[in-house]
Parts: sequence; structure tokens; C-alpha cells
Amino acid sequence: MTQWIRRLHDASVRSLETPWALWVFALISFGNSIILPISPYFLLVPMCCAHPRRWLLYSVVCIVASTLGGYVMWGIGFYAWTGFESLAAQWWPSLNLSRVTELSRQYREGAFWTMVLAAASPVPYKVVALACGLGQVSLWDFTWATFLGRGVRLMATAAVVSYGGPRVRAMLEKILLQRKIKRVGESGPGPA
Repeated sequence: MTQWIRRLHDASVRSLETPWALWVFALISFGNSIILPISPYFLLVPMCCAHPRRWLLYSVVCIVASTLGGYVMWGIGFYAWTGFESLAAQWWPSLNLSRVTELSRQYREGAFWTMVLAAASPVPYKVVALACGLGQVSLWDFTWATFLGRGVRLMATAAVVSYGGPRVRAMLEKILLQRKIKRVGESGPGPA
């Protein structure tokens, strides 16, 4: 099970050697906000190490693509959750539906800073986006919370990696890969 994650990760990193690296990075950032199990940090880190002066560009591309992917999950929660709930439970067994419901209740009560903190936390962004949609959070509030929460986290990571060099890159890649393998190992990739 962990081999498919490693292969996907390695293929993503190999894409950095192509002229389409920025587009692949944007696509992975978008897909990660919906269902893709590869974090954009896996590409953000080596890209910032290879081209430290472009850290701001990479951060902005990741934030925008991530937010657009978040809009998809927000839309599912806002408009179509009843049709997707059973499918989500089947494909995403680690998704705690009661926790999503609780998060959506908090968002509905206007806990803007809860959204910001959740977007900045290790909670999968796709869960935050889905809960915001379920909580009927306005798209405007969702967007600002995403830019503040996820944006600050991505920009801070890019800046630290850009100025910290290869030693920081090696440490972060090891930590991120171990967390992803553990998380997917607990939940499985979904039905075959």
C-alpha cells in the first residue's frame, strides 16, 4: 500500500525536471484539496531548494490552486452533500462524519478564526473545505480563511526551506512522507 504512495511521490518529484513543473505542481495542489493523497509540500520543498528566489511564486501558485480545489469540496458540502455522503464514507473510510458535522456547526456559528486555524493546521484541507460547505459558510469567508490559514502556512514553509537549504529539505521530506504513509496506511486508498 505504501509503495503506490512512494511511486506517486517519486513521479511527482521527477516532473520537476520538465518544463511543466509549475503546472504539475498546480495540478497536485488542486488535486490534494479534493482527494489526491500527495501533499503539495512534497513538491514545494524541492522546488524552493532548487530555486530559492522563486519561493513567493511557488507559494502563490500553491495557494491559488489549493483554494480552487477547496472550492470543489466546499461546493460538494454546500450544494450536494446528501448525494455524496455514502460515496465519501465508502471511498474515505478515515473520514469521521460526526467530526465533519461538528466542524460545520462551528463554522455555521460564525467561527471565522476556527476556519483560519483549521486551514493552517495539519487537518486535511479537503475536510476543512467540506465542513465549510456543509456549514453553509459563505464562499467569501471561506476564501479569506483559506488565504489566511493555508496561505500563511505555505508561505512560511517556502520561506524556511528557501533560506534553510538542503538540510531543511531533507528533514521536511522525511517528516511529510512518514506522516502521509501513516495516514494512508490507517485508512487505505479506498475501494479497488
